[in-house]
Order: sequence, then C-alpha cells, then structure tokens
Amino acid sequence: MKLPRDLGAFAGRWHLTRRIEKLGAGNGRPYQGVAVFSPDADGLRCREAGEIRLPGGIGGETLWRAVGDGVDVCFADGMDYHHFSLSYPVVTAFYESGSMRHELSYNFSHWPRWRAIWRVRESGGDAASGYTVVSDYRR
Repeated sequence: MKLPRDLGAFAGRWHLTRRIEKLGAGNGRPYQGVAVFSPDADGLRCREAGEIRLPGGIGGETLWRAVGDGVDVCFADGMDYHHFSLSYPVVTAFYESGSMRHELSYNFSHWPRWRAIWRVRESGGDAASGYTVVSDYRR
C-alpha cells in the first residue's frame, strides 16, 4: 500500500470535493473546489477555494508542519489545531474548542487520493447536535 512518506507529498494543487451533513438533516449538497498546499517558512500553507467553506471558518486556510512521523495542523494564525501520523493508512485526531469537540479522520489507503472527515459535536449535546464534513482530495 502506498502512503504519503512526508509532508512534501501534499505539496501542490488538489481537486477537492466536499459534502457537509447536518446531523438529522440528511446529506448535504457536494461542491467542487481546489486545495493548494504551498511552501511556507516552516512547512506548507493549505488554501482552499470553493463554493462554501466549513462552518466556523475552519478549512479556509491551515498551516501544516512536519513533526516526527507526522504532521501538525495549525489554524492560519499559527494556533494548534491537531496532529496526525503518516505511519498508518487511517489516522484520527481530536480538537476541542469551547463546547465543541472535533474528531478528524484521515484516510490515505488509496493514496494519492485521500479523504478527510471532520465530525463536530457539542460536548454533552444530544446525538443530533453537530455536523460532519467529508472532503475527498485527488490530483
């Protein structure tokens, strides 16, 4: 199985298909966009463009930094977001902000096609609170 070996494997332009699903409301409408990973002083800056952005502004721009066997993902302002390993085909990371809990899953098992899934829930909220974002990337 081919996996991304390092942060440099993400550099360049990716076609992006994204679907946002509100829990209890059915499937959201997919849209097409582009994600561009460009060199930055310490790694890569990911800029996404498409019809819509993720709720709360997450996903418009992030910073990716090589750390050990994986990647630290930060918000555009440099604040920590999450870390994931490049040693496995499927990895999960977590982030909490206020009352919201983010579970992020990356699937590299069909590299260079890959998928990122964000599951965002209100901490202590009912099962229907939150949303899921499914993003598919391909060259």
